[in-house]
Amino acid sequence: MKKIGIIIQARTNSTRLKGKILYKLDKNTLIEWVIKRLKKTKVSNIILATGDSLEDLKLKKICVKEKISFFSGSEKNVLERFYQAAKKYKLDAVIRVCADNPFVDSGEIDLLIKKFKESNFKQDYYFNHRNYKINRYADGFGAELFKFSTLEHLYENSTKKEEKEHVTAAIWNKRFAYKVVPCKTNIHKKFYHIVCDINNLNDYIKIKKFIKDKKINFTDKAKKIVYLYSLFDTILPFFNGLYA
Repeated sequence: MKKIGIIIQARTNSTRLKGKILYKLDKNTLIEWVIKRLKKTKVSNIILATGDSLEDLKLKKICVKEKISFFSGSEKNVLERFYQAAKKYKLDAVIRVCADNPFVDSGEIDLLIKKFKESNFKQDYYFNHRNYKINRYADGFGAELFKFSTLEHLYENSTKKEEKEHVTAAIWNKRFAYKVVPCKTNIHKKFYHIVCDINNLNDYIKIKKFIKDKKINFTDKAKKIVYLYSLFDTILPFFNGLYA
C-alpha cells in the first residue's frame, strides 16, 4: 500500500498580503479553513510545512489543535522543504496544497488519488488545479499529486531560483520529461473561470463577504461553492469601490 500524504505549503510572511493565512474568515483563520476541509479527504497524513522563522513556528499551535503534523524547513527553498518533509514522514506520494485556498475540496483530491491508483502508481504527476492545454479547471479547489521519486528528482536536479521557490515549476516549464496526467474534476465546465484563492486584500475581502453572505461552511462541496460564487461574482463589482 502506497503511503500518500498531503503537504500544505504555508508561510506567514506572504509578500502580497503578509500574515494572510491567519486572517479570519468567519470564526476561523484561513489556514484553519484549509486544514478542516482537507480533513474531509481519505488521506490521514496531513502535514503543514512552513519556514523556520519565529512567526512561522507559531503555526505549530494550530497543527496541535487540529491534530495534524508540523514541519519547519527552509524559508526560501520551498522545494527542499517539501522534499525533507516527505522524506521525514516516509511518503510514497505527495499531494501539494497551497495555504491560500480556503475552498480546497476533498472530492477533487480524492479524484487525484483515484487516478493515481487506477494508473497503478506509474505516472509522475497528476493534477486538477490549473489549466493545461485543453484541460481547464476552476482555481482554488483542486491540487497536484506527485510521486516521491518525482519530488526527489526535482530536488536533486533543479538549479534555478524559481524552481526552488516553486515546487513544481520545473514540471510546468518542461525542464524534465515527466509523465503528466490531467485528472477529472467535479466542477462543471461553465464554472472553470472561477478563481477562489486569496492573493491580496481585495481577494480576502471578497471571499470573507461571500462566506458570510452565503453561509458557506467547511463541509460545503465545490459544486455548491462555485455555483453560489458565480452569482456572487456578478454582483460584487458594484461594491469594489467601497473597499478601495
